[in-house]
Amino acid sequence: MINLTLNDETQVEILKHLSKTEDLLTRLATKLSGSEQAAEIYAMPDLGFPSNVQRIHGGFFTGAYYKWTTTVPFTPVDVTLNSCGISLFKLSAPISSETEFNALVQKTIDVVPKTTYVWNFATGNHFITYGEVVGSSVVPDGYYLMQHSSAAEFKKQYNGLYPAKDNWFYDSIETFKDEDSPRYLRYISGSKAELFAKKALMLQEYNKVRHQFFAHTLVGSNRIDKEVLNVQHYGMPTPTSVAIGCQWNAKDFYVLLTAPGKPIFFIEPELTGKNVIQS
Repeated sequence: MINLTLNDETQVEILKHLSKTEDLLTRLATKLSGSEQAAEIYAMPDLGFPSNVQRIHGGFFTGAYYKWTTTVPFTPVDVTLNSCGISLFKLSAPISSETEFNALVQKTIDVVPKTTYVWNFATGNHFITYGEVVGSSVVPDGYYLMQHSSAAEFKKQYNGLYPAKDNWFYDSIETFKDEDSPRYLRYISGSKAELFAKKALMLQEYNKVRHQFFAHTLVGSNRIDKEVLNVQHYGMPTPTSVAIGCQWNAKDFYVLLTAPGKPIFFIEPELTGKNVIQS
């Protein structure tokens, strides 16, 4: 395991569980492949508890990157996979007031039933927000619309990627149990795992376009100057890896989300540097 956490008390306890998850992934891959395989988990500085208890039971936590090798395709299903990300749009004209912003949001909500989309910007930690940026070294001064949400159309529906009862892969779920503890890995393998990965990879672009649709619907195409950022932080970077709460595509900057009513930060990474924070 690669430990990049802050090693606070909570993270130290989570790391113990992740160590077992890494071991289970390694042993499952080896069993399915019939040859020695490997798994590795990168635990990030913001490693923490997800809101999804099912994910915790399965041995997966937010703020970590999971990867494995295998000659037989398989996917651990309790990662409760989807694609989730952040988009940032620079506007050519400001929104005049909170009242206008709320009216634009309501207009967009009213449009949703006419589409194939599911409104989920008020679910969990998802949001749409608007504000003015002044004096940033990362983006030009101006007015910006930011969105955070996942592809809700591929969650617990029959075609979704959550291990929901009676969906397209539920009857194919198998369980790999640890001999020395109550721990386990639930997984699918073979052709369904291959299809699962293809759907997950497809959702990265799908969720980007989804955000573009909602931005254009909310403020109107004429009001959008340009899309400044659109990056996923939850999904399958490859058919043999899962990222939960961490970006994997190189960008000039990223967005650090905090808490409701608190500042949102733009972060410029040093791609070859160590984990350090400089303000």
